[in-house]
Amino acid sequence: AMIIKREFPHRLFVELYERDPSAVWCYDETDCYFIDKQGIIFKPSTITATSTDVLSVWEQANNIQELPLIYTQNKINTEDLFVELLSEAIPSEKLSQIIRINQVFNNDLSIEVSHFITDSEEMLHVVMKGGCKVYFVLGSDIEMTITKLKLLFEKEISQEKVKNLKYIDLRFSKVYYK
Repeated sequence: AMIIKREFPHRLFVELYERDPSAVWCYDETDCYFIDKQGIIFKPSTITATSTDVLSVWEQANNIQELPLIYTQNKINTEDLFVELLSEAIPSEKLSQIIRINQVFNNDLSIEVSHFITDSEEMLHVVMKGGCKVYFVLGSDIEMTITKLKLLFEKEISQEKVKNLKYIDLRFSKVYYK
């Protein structure tokens, strides 16, 4: 990415900087891209739905395994794909919520996340490594939802129970799980 500024009277200032990936975004099983913190696509990724363990040398060197893997449920018309890729893959405020949720699972709960599924609007499903799905609503008070999740694991769900969980639903005022 770059910043271009005109300096009075006859100078042009150009600053180039390398984008840091914030997540890997996939619009189908084989086409995945790195997105920055604004949700803008900037580089293809070798990570796919069928080969998430196959990483390029660049990806291994940059600890890409730590990045959230996000699949969209939006069906993208291939004729509009070029235009779609030039805009936000995910709105930046939604992406920041997904990154925050990923940090909570990895750091606070010590639970590995397989991937995220979103419609880039309000729906978010977190798929844990064991297959359990956690249902969120993006755009709501995400910190309150995260607090409910932490309390659930602190008070009701032990490490043994985590292995047998099917789902956790955080979309309502009451938390449901099975």
